[in-house]
Amino acid sequence: MSEKNKYRDDYFAYEILLMKDRIKQLECEVKELKQQLYTIQQKPSQSQPLQQQQPLQPVLKTKTIQLFREVKKEDIILGENLTKEYVMKQLEQTNPRTDFNFIKNIYFKDKPYGEYPIRYLNPKQMEYWCNNAWIIDNNKGNKIINILVSNIKASYKKVNIFENYKDTNDTFIDNQTYIHEMSKYKYKQTILKMLKEHLQTLLI
Repeated sequence: MSEKNKYRDDYFAYEILLMKDRIKQLECEVKELKQQLYTIQQKPSQSQPLQQQQPLQPVLKTKTIQLFREVKKEDIILGENLTKEYVMKQLEQTNPRTDFNFIKNIYFKDKPYGEYPIRYLNPKQMEYWCNNAWIIDNNKGNKIINILVSNIKASYKKVNIFENYKDTNDTFIDNQTYIHEMSKYKYKQTILKMLKEHLQTLLI
């Protein structure tokens, strides 16, 4: 069995495990609701005759299982693991390799390949996780790259404000120029090449 098939088998086994876990959670929730219903029926309200009580309408509190980080255009939230200082440092390098490392930090950090939200299928196809489903990118991965670049650009724009560079105006201007360059086809193809090489390395 090839390593690629092994990763896929691991992924399907992982999905089955999650489904079984979800079924157990639902069984526990149903059991708990039945117990609550029984308890309420045994203790009718003293302020209201039994025949006038409103029927019980239990509400199931569903728990969403996030299998993978979704790959979609979004506002990356700065926080403990993604600080303003970190994003500024990445931007100030004005280097595609640094940008790709930023992408890896957001989508792949501390994850085995089986939990990656982006996968390489063949030279013309990749797939990505969005809305709790795998979506095929039949455009050689260009749709995925447009999403990823859009997200890191938005993060860079968020920190590249004049207040952060009052004493270094030249850096602010250089950053703005670089952010503009990120929209160009050549830049995106550079990031796409890095992404494919990274994913293919994991399949060897």
